[in-house]
Amino acid sequence: MPDANNVAVADFIGKNVSQADASIVSGFLRTELVNTRLYKVMDRSNMDTVLAEQKFQNSGCTEQECAVEMGKLLNVRRMYVGSLSKLLDSYYITVNEVDVATGEITESYDSDAVSSKKLKDACKKIVVRISKK
Repeated sequence: MPDANNVAVADFIGKNVSQADASIVSGFLRTELVNTRLYKVMDRSNMDTVLAEQKFQNSGCTEQECAVEMGKLLNVRRMYVGSLSKLLDSYYITVNEVDVATGEITESYDSDAVSSKKLKDACKKIVVRISKK
């Protein structure tokens, strides 16, 4: 069983935003998790390498089953999967924490931003909540 602090962040899916923008925001979340120094976060290039070796297609992975399968391949305890949505002039980030061993969504987090410039701050707020558990 991997260490409890071993985590990975899957690329978010975009809803009414580009997939590239959603991927950038998942990178913001990854960076904020690393900056807490509480987690061992798998970096994006290592994730891509491991998943490519296993021929695993991770684009659009937001479902629990997909997150569990990905988490097992990456040897992490928890996966963070989510989405970036835009409605009118606001952005919304939704993140689910999936326990790889049980397949359960153990927590769900959300945050909003009034502009694209505030998306990094919204990710920081989510990570503060994740770290308080």
